Amino acid sequence: MEEWPAQFAYESARLERRLFQGEPLALGFCTRRGREALEQVLRFEEQDGRIVRLRGYAFCPETMRAIGAELDLKVRTGLYRFPTPEPGKLWADVTPATTE
Repeated sequence: MEEWPAQFAYESARLERRLFQGEPLALGFCTRRGREALEQVLRFEEQDGRIVRLRGYAFCPETMRAIGAELDLKVRTGLYRFPTPEPGKLWADVTPATTE
């Protein structure tokens, strides 16, 4: 995450396997400002014992809140896409402001 500004950095991250309505999920937790919360849900589609599809729900706030509520987890979400400094720009393309 080095390409993102410091305000998007997290202190720690971890994955946890949990069942949700009988389906195994990988839950991604991040700690920011000393508080851990669910920030990602991953679903795996399997075929012949191999993962053939991975679905991530970090940018589906309604889904994240529904899963968090059913599993009694604190959820941190609200984003529908990766944050950028402005539409069509990447953080690496932005020149930091200088003060004189």
